[in-house]
Amino acid sequence: MRGRGTCGSWRMRSSAPSCWAVGRSCGRRTCRRRSTAAGTSASRSLLPRDSADMPERAVADSRPADRVAGAASRTADRAHPDRLRSARWLAVGSGAGALAFCLIIYILRLDHIVGQAWDDAWYVLLAKALATHQGYTLINSPVSGIVPSLYPPAFPWLLSLVYRLGPEFPQNIWLLKSVSIAAMLGSGGVSYSYFRRERALPAYLAASIAVATTLSPALVFLATSTVMSECVFTFAQLLTIAVIERGVRPGQGNRMWWYVAGGTLASFTFLTRSISIALVVGAVLYLLLKRQVRGALVFAITVVLAVGPWVLYSRLHASPVEQTCQGTILRNYTTLFWRRVGDDSSAGTISAAEIPGRLWHNTLDILGTRMAIVLIPTTPHLFKQGNDLPARQTNALSLALSALMLAGFVLAVREKLTLAEIVVPLTLAGAASWPWDLTRFLVPLTPFLIFYCIVGCRVVGGTGRGEEHPWATRVQRTVAGALAGSLLLLSIYENVSYIRREYSSPPAEQSQWVRRFKEHQRMYQWIRRHVPADAVIAAQNQAQVYLFTGRKTIASERPTENWETWNRLNVRYVARTSFYPIRGFDWTDLNSRTVYRSRGELRLRVLDLGPASSRGPLATDPPNQ
Repeated sequence: MRGRGTCGSWRMRSSAPSCWAVGRSCGRRTCRRRSTAAGTSASRSLLPRDSADMPERAVADSRPADRVAGAASRTADRAHPDRLRSARWLAVGSGAGALAFCLIIYILRLDHIVGQAWDDAWYVLLAKALATHQGYTLINSPVSGIVPSLYPPAFPWLLSLVYRLGPEFPQNIWLLKSVSIAAMLGSGGVSYSYFRRERALPAYLAASIAVATTLSPALVFLATSTVMSECVFTFAQLLTIAVIERGVRPGQGNRMWWYVAGGTLASFTFLTRSISIALVVGAVLYLLLKRQVRGALVFAITVVLAVGPWVLYSRLHASPVEQTCQGTILRNYTTLFWRRVGDDSSAGTISAAEIPGRLWHNTLDILGTRMAIVLIPTTPHLFKQGNDLPARQTNALSLALSALMLAGFVLAVREKLTLAEIVVPLTLAGAASWPWDLTRFLVPLTPFLIFYCIVGCRVVGGTGRGEEHPWATRVQRTVAGALAGSLLLLSIYENVSYIRREYSSPPAEQSQWVRRFKEHQRMYQWIRRHVPADAVIAAQNQAQVYLFTGRKTIASERPTENWETWNRLNVRYVARTSFYPIRGFDWTDLNSRTVYRSRGELRLRVLDLGPASSRGPLATDPPNQ
């Protein structure tokens, strides 16, 4: 016999329960009225015929336990809309409070530093070129029209949009950094939604991961003390994964449009950082595993249409050999991959037989050192600072975190394979094969690494494969919550400590990052006052020199090979910029006169090579030291 069920749905009385049968109510008055009547009728139908005239109390006592519980929950459901409304407002208030707190941290940590990470100076320079309608070219070079092959254009293009709002450099540095700050705030929101929807985490754990990611000292440092692309890359990668997961969800309508959106986001991510080839490949593999062959094809076609023009353009405009005096920025990734040390051309190259050794060495470095740098607040060690980086101080902690993450990763795969479980291993494999700067590959994975650590905590209460409620036991919730809370509190403590140190300490006790940038600033001020505006300067960090002085620049590396080019381009000065203290002499010191020497820890200097017409061959015998 069929009966009219709750909310207007027709169903068998013995079929799957409607909202009232499981102790819930949709909140409508008619639904509550029907649920009460239907519940009483259903409970009476379970009694023998001769009990139809039993008193109401006897009928209630003869109900099964689950019916009694259902009746109690239905009574409580009469206040359900109010409770739901209160919970919703509490969630909104908590989210707004967390957002405001994170924004305050970012604003207080915001500084005027740019270019110290080397890459961010190029990003700003290319953004300026696009904003001033000079094309995607190296406007610092005395040779016009050089297209950089190392940096994809998405992040400089994004910066160029805000550069147009405030074209005065360096007054617009805060505006340029606001792009990364906005991306990090967005990353927190996407993280919370992803781990609640796709991983069914309790709200407090999902919120802890979201806030811990947003306030990760490494990411806060990159957003406020550099203009690097990692923050935007983190947001774009998270959003791509969330969109693809939405598309493969059962019963999802307009599925192909979700794959088009995912392909568009993946293309933007790839054009931000090329390491996201792991995301593109992983998405195709994931869709094929989900038997979404058409979806994989739509996704791949979207990526090819979006990325193909840039790949073709960069190949057609590859820089000729005579322009390689601009340095590493004109090298391609294939050339850098085979270097023994990626940022040092003098270190030579490796052979294919040495790749397994590099993979093993970098894997140990990632598991034994870098994991702790990413997850535990050690902001000063994000970028190596010469001899200031302590050797092997985080091995035990990093190995413990890596073991916990591996256990959590295995449990996560056993419960539910998502796109993240394909992208993360592919990204780590790509990082292990690269010759330098591994931390930058790991930082965008922060929310997933924290998640795997939290899932690994469930080992304390058993692996729980196949459990309907994997976070049901108190031990699992307590241990996971303690770890998530500890990571969050450590991040807050590091950020607050950094703010107090920078605002209350004398200049000599400020962070190394700030002190060394100020030393560079003093040198750039001297150059603006004493070096002619039409002079060409050779420098290691040529983009930063151009941004702060306005003088044309070329790379100062390999002077013996590029000496004739220097003379032809009328290079008169050499600016010895460095992230670390300069020790010893360079070949250019033998052929020049020191016109400026800094008094700081870096010992920066400016060398005058003299007029090009009066120079002889470059001397190659080092002076007596």
